[in-house]
Amino acid sequence: MKRLLLVVVFALLVILPIKAWTQWEIGFVDTSGTVGKKCAIAVDANGYPHISYRDGTVGWRLKYAQWDGSEWQIAFVGTAESVYGVTSIALDGSGNPHIAYDAGGLLHAWWDGSDWQKERVDSLIWGDVGEWNSIAFDTDGYPHIAYTYNYAGVYYLKYAYKDASGWHRSVADSLIGDEFQYVCMALDGNNNPQISYYDWKVYDLKYAYWDGAIWHIERVDTAGQVGTHSSIALDSLDYPHIAYTDGTNYGVKYARWDGSIWHIETVESDIGYGFYTSLALDANDRPHISSAEYMSDLRFAYWDGSDWQIEVVDNTVCCDWTSLSIDDSGYCHIAYYDGGDSTNLKYAKRTPLTTGVEETAPTKTSPADDIALHADASLSDNGWGGGSSKSDITDGIRTYDGEWARGLAFGYGEWHQATIDFGHQVTFDRVIQWYHGGMNNNEAAAYKLQYWNGSNWVDIFETNNSHAYLKYPDASESDWWYYWSTPYENTFAPVVSDKLRILNYPRDGSHTWLYEVEVYNTAPAAAQNLTSFPTSFILQQNYPNPFNPATTIQYVLPRNGFVRLAVYNISGQLVRTLVKGKELTGTHTVSWNGMDEQGMSVSSGIYFYCLEIGNLKSTRRMLLMK
Repeated sequence: MKRLLLVVVFALLVILPIKAWTQWEIGFVDTSGTVGKKCAIAVDANGYPHISYRDGTVGWRLKYAQWDGSEWQIAFVGTAESVYGVTSIALDGSGNPHIAYDAGGLLHAWWDGSDWQKERVDSLIWGDVGEWNSIAFDTDGYPHIAYTYNYAGVYYLKYAYKDASGWHRSVADSLIGDEFQYVCMALDGNNNPQISYYDWKVYDLKYAYWDGAIWHIERVDTAGQVGTHSSIALDSLDYPHIAYTDGTNYGVKYARWDGSIWHIETVESDIGYGFYTSLALDANDRPHISSAEYMSDLRFAYWDGSDWQIEVVDNTVCCDWTSLSIDDSGYCHIAYYDGGDSTNLKYAKRTPLTTGVEETAPTKTSPADDIALHADASLSDNGWGGGSSKSDITDGIRTYDGEWARGLAFGYGEWHQATIDFGHQVTFDRVIQWYHGGMNNNEAAAYKLQYWNGSNWVDIFETNNSHAYLKYPDASESDWWYYWSTPYENTFAPVVSDKLRILNYPRDGSHTWLYEVEVYNTAPAAAQNLTSFPTSFILQQNYPNPFNPATTIQYVLPRNGFVRLAVYNISGQLVRTLVKGKELTGTHTVSWNGMDEQGMSVSSGIYFYCLEIGNLKSTRRMLLMK
């Protein structure tokens, strides 16, 4: 079942808005002493952060903190060895943490579900191995680590990966007389490493990648002292994006490869800006960067599609390190070290604001299937003051999210509309609309739904004053605010179009409306013609759902690459791998017969199926009912 979730805010001129863009939740993770230096963060499938860091109170031991949904769980990792340099963290397919660090050599520690395990990846009798390191997992579940290796005045950038036979190591780059620093690695869709790093000898930002046969080395930015605190991420085309520090002009710089050339720009610049940069890309490949003003604020920048937006996250700290991750729901998580008086590990999460009446705001329960707003979809309207925005609502019971506009509005007596552009042709036969409206009487506005046939707008349906209201308590405006007690739902003959339009005709008085629109295709996934749109990454809802004994899963790949499609139980344990190998761009279909890897029938219940290609990942839920 294909579902697109959109939140559209309508308000008819003369708006007194209450904005609800985003807010940062900030708190301490560990306050047990000098804790948090060289921290790294990863976020699991539940949106819970995992953080590795150093504890200087007891000789720079390695520590690990995990949020369990209610509180932080904190523990030392392994024995009392001292850790030198940075820590890096990645989660395996079961959500267990793996940490790379330097403790007399490059070590790899991991939690096996009951205890910490440790192994030595590389070492020297005299020299330094792993002061700068970065760990990531491939699609087969094996760790890869990029790291520095310094011996007898020769400095190396090395790379190690593990497979069934053990660890394998190679040299990516080398120099004499100085060193490489600030190493960061990401794996592409073929599990090949791409690495950003800093060449301290000539003060340049460098980039190395393995093409499957040899290493390639590039100097990305040579304009002064540039490249410290480098952080790399790959977009949906496996093109690299790098955030880093401009040590000459002071500020955050950002470089991206478009397939032909590097594009380099300054995100923000001022004296003391741009330290400890960390980069992550959201589902739309837009960059987000955490950084610090030197011994001052924690800062955050993101590209909104047309310009960089800058936020001060925490102005109460002397920020001395940052690490950023974005979860599957689009929430930003930052681990950072306060190097001021507190010398503590802190954490910030960027979430939607509430309207200030969260306790009494209307809520609804999402349908059982996952909510998936297609990345290509966009919204526009004909000038209603509140504008339009996509929602980041996820499954479950939630208050309304998105942009709010509250206050007097007028303009009745004419049609006003919002248009949903899906970005490509889709089939839909069911629309559910939730409303939040305000008016000075009990007369509803008429509205209708239309689709675009390529040359004209065609009516799907029109309705007039057909809904009951239910007041929602608001002490300040108890006579004005209402919401629909039930959604308005329309099921109709399947429509194929790339656009859907919602029109509203206010009857009388002043109105403010919020629409939340759910668009479905209830036809079997296999019947959808999606092969014309290989630029999309789509994991369809399984059909039938619920099912017994078998179900069909269809997905669309935007490119050729190594694909993994696996089924997990509600505890996150692997049940069955359905696809594991290279596949071509386009539409693919696979069936699951309700059996595990051993050929045994699994019990009734909720299962999750996860599709991965490169850094693209999508998960849906299904129900086996015997």
